[in-house]
Amino acid sequence: MPPPVVIPGVESGATATVTVTASAAGPVTASPGPSPKSEVCRVDTDGTVTTLWSSQSEIAYSLMIDPSGRPVVGTGEPGRIRVLMGAQQSTLLARVPESQVTSLIAGQGQQMFAATSNVGRLYVLDAANSEAGNYLSPTCDAQTVSRWGRISWRASVPAGGRVELATRTGNSGVPDATWSDWSTAYANPDGSAISSPAARFLQWRARLTRPGSGAGPSLQAVSVAYLQVNLPPSLRRIVVEPLARRRPSRPRSPTRRSMCAACALFCGKRTIRTATP
Repeated sequence: MPPPVVIPGVESGATATVTVTASAAGPVTASPGPSPKSEVCRVDTDGTVTTLWSSQSEIAYSLMIDPSGRPVVGTGEPGRIRVLMGAQQSTLLARVPESQVTSLIAGQGQQMFAATSNVGRLYVLDAANSEAGNYLSPTCDAQTVSRWGRISWRASVPAGGRVELATRTGNSGVPDATWSDWSTAYANPDGSAISSPAARFLQWRARLTRPGSGAGPSLQAVSVAYLQVNLPPSLRRIVVEPLARRRPSRPRSPTRRSMCAACALFCGKRTIRTATP
């Protein structure tokens, strides 16, 4: 089983992880897909190249190495700061309202300075842990308008910690003003009825709260149940089969009048079968 993969998109220093397992009965082939907009690669002394991070939506504008030896990348549109944990593993340290994070500089200890553009601004980040952090999921597509059932999750929560989820729904692929408001928080990990109205798309938001200065909770998996509305039948294909050839039948010999036992039993009628010579 591979190690837990850190989910990108966690705010304020909190982390959420999901365990991914994979198996294959034959050779694995990569499916073609769109090329990433930006990549961060590590080149070892022997010339081996490892992709640490890639994105189809964000562009890397700045890069630095933190005191722990981990790469930190500043991206644009939207402006974000990520620490790269390993190959294709990252944690979102901060999200800024400006368009690009164009410069990153290490300060004293665990401090970090970040400069942004559009609009120009200077930020300082320290190592103090936040008491809470939010994770916003990608939109879930049910393919058609659906009624949403229950939401449940699996998490490791230390004493005094808390994990709460909320949902919203809409019929556009990107959340906008037509979407519903965020629901009240769901606190039962074993399952709660989703109060958001029926729609094609759903998005959930997790809030992780740590107990003081202790370890924070870890969210491993989220499950959402839904039921699509009844759809009219659709005709996908019509196949016309070739006409079957009939074999000539053999002439039958004349038969005498006989009684159909079943017919006589139920209706009292007689059946006469004749054949033309």
